[in-house]
Amino acid sequence: MVVVALLLAVFLLVVVAGLAVCAAGVRAGDRPGDAAVDATLRAVHQADGAQRVAVAVVRNPSPFPALVGLSVRPYGLSVRLNAGFRVSVPRRTARARWLAGRQAVLGVVGAGETGTWTVPVPSGCGRLQLEALVGQADRLRRTQLVVAPAPVVGQVGHPAPSPCGQG
Repeated sequence: MVVVALLLAVFLLVVVAGLAVCAAGVRAGDRPGDAAVDATLRAVHQADGAQRVAVAVVRNPSPFPALVGLSVRPYGLSVRLNAGFRVSVPRRTARARWLAGRQAVLGVVGAGETGTWTVPVPSGCGRLQLEALVGQADRLRRTQLVVAPAPVVGQVGHPAPSPCGQG
């Protein structure tokens, strides 16, 4: 009976601590004024056919401008385990993977503004994620979002063949 009471007390302590952490917004060191990222996939019709692009929206409520690097990459395991959304604060930011030349689109969001960019989607199939690197006044934040594939429409009302040969 004492063991059950002890386990119940530990369980309640863990639940209260978890709720306190959620209320404080400690996900990846969230702070007031951090930029928020959202993305959707769309099909853009061009003369040589339709191309998929991701439309990324970055809202910057801080009083400082933010530098943004955006890329669409294959869906990673870390995003799968985090319900399609992951934010991290990389420590060693001088690595090659964080450099501007590795990003498909670069831009700046002014203080208190919202920026929208069209990011090219690599050809091929599979699940995709938008990786947004947002450099604010004192740190770099990496946001990974799952973006669902948009159907590419060929002729009127008929879906185009899948690039994977599955349709």
